[in-house]
Amino acid sequence: MAERHGKVFVEFKDDIAIIRLIGGENRVDPVFINAFNNALKQVEGNVRVKALITIGEGKFYSNGLNLRWLSAQSLGAKLDFFTLLNKLFVRLLTFPMPTFAAINGHAFAAGMMIALCHDYRVMRQDRGWMCMNEVFNGMTFQVFMLNLLKTKIASKDHLNAIVFGHRYTADDAKAIEVVHAISDMSTLESTACSLAKKILSRGDMDRAVVKRLKENLYTDLISNNVVTNSLAKL
Repeated sequence: MAERHGKVFVEFKDDIAIIRLIGGENRVDPVFINAFNNALKQVEGNVRVKALITIGEGKFYSNGLNLRWLSAQSLGAKLDFFTLLNKLFVRLLTFPMPTFAAINGHAFAAGMMIALCHDYRVMRQDRGWMCMNEVFNGMTFQVFMLNLLKTKIASKDHLNAIVFGHRYTADDAKAIEVVHAISDMSTLESTACSLAKKILSRGDMDRAVVKRLKENLYTDLISNNVVTNSLAKL
């Protein structure tokens, strides 16, 4: 069974759902977010699903915000957009099952944050970087986004990753424990599936309990999910 939501495609393999990001660079804008949310809704609606994997195709997992679209928006529209984006981040952080990002290529800025909102990450070894490149685009972070990065990246790497836009290869990302496994592209999806099955083999997990545990784990982060009006320069 499979269903397409715009440039986001959902399929099910036994008790694992796979969301495929098939929009090229997978730039993040309201169309992308709505398609992603519809895919997540379909996954949640399938009672047999016990784990979720997301994966891109080709060169990109997600190349970040659609800055061309964003720069043309009013301040009010930008505020609405970042509120929508933060809600997607929170939804992924607290998704009621184990989640795995299979990073097939570049994951920049918001694309990297989407990957970080998953419980586990597997990255292609021979191609692609993870990078928070806001400094090179004259951008700073909303409080929630900054706290997300500080939660998911070890403090010793904050300056390099968050301020100075280091481009992490798969080996680099694994060394700082941002990704949990690396593999060739040919085995990326199967590696993510194997990791999912390993986690699931520990025992049955009630979705409501998983969601509540994640909410408790990230309570300080998600309680400060506020978008300010510091976006006028974008």
